[in-house]
Amino acid sequence: MNYPGRRKGHSAVVYKTSMVMFGGQVHDGEGTNLTFLYDFNKAFWDKIAPSPDLPKLDSHSAFMIDEVMYVYGGFKDKEAVYSNNIYALDMRSRTWSTFYQPDKTAVVPEARGNMGLVVYKDSILVFGGTNGVKTLNDMWKFDLKTKTWS
Repeated sequence: MNYPGRRKGHSAVVYKTSMVMFGGQVHDGEGTNLTFLYDFNKAFWDKIAPSPDLPKLDSHSAFMIDEVMYVYGGFKDKEAVYSNNIYALDMRSRTWSTFYQPDKTAVVPEARGNMGLVVYKDSILVFGGTNGVKTLNDMWKFDLKTKTWS
């Protein structure tokens, strides 16, 4: 199938003259890690191959910087936990990679989904969301160059 079908909890960003849509839930709550590209000018869907290491995520946030789409946080369908990773889709090569995965000693926000996220200068700011038990009320800044949280 080269079009996304029904889904919720997915993300979408604009890349040049296209919309890039990732993840979400399909089929009554089943997660997906599929990525689709919709060309505004041609009114045409195209499917981008997933990486085997890319989890099925929903309730995450996505943002675009230059030629890369980033996906932060969200609910990992298979593991039934929230993520604190940042994944990157290089639009030139159409390949996914793990941009950031915290180590055990790093100071990081609680893993979450359904959060607010904005890009500001060389950072992202993340506010609130849920950890699956409670609604969060905190603000974190992630420096995209140094890959550190504060």
